[in-house]
Amino acid sequence: MEKKYLSMQPLQSLQGLQNVQSVQSTQAVQAPTLTPLDQWHDNYEVMEMFHISQRTLQTLRSNGKLPFAKMGGRCYYKESDLQRLMEESYRDSRVKPMPKDKVMPKAEQPAKEGGTPCQ
Repeated sequence: MEKKYLSMQPLQSLQGLQNVQSVQSTQAVQAPTLTPLDQWHDNYEVMEMFHISQRTLQTLRSNGKLPFAKMGGRCYYKESDLQRLMEESYRDSRVKPMPKDKVMPKAEQPAKEGGTPCQ
């Protein structure tokens, strides 16, 4: 009887391993979400959109700042990557006013007396 118990134990552990593998394989099979074609833009559209030259666009690609897909000799860009690039490039140009207690007084310049005029 004990011999039967020992021979079944490896079989049960193999069945358990199969169950784990089947669960893992069903989780790994999920396909990645695809970007709809209307959310891809070609070089010309991106250059027009951002008012940049072809060389600037090439630099963005070469520096790895703008991911792209190449098909048929043409580069295409995801709308989400273009949006991300704009967000990363955003700089607030508004200057915050300096508090009054931090403002330095203007240096007084001495008055010129008897100088010769410039010719």
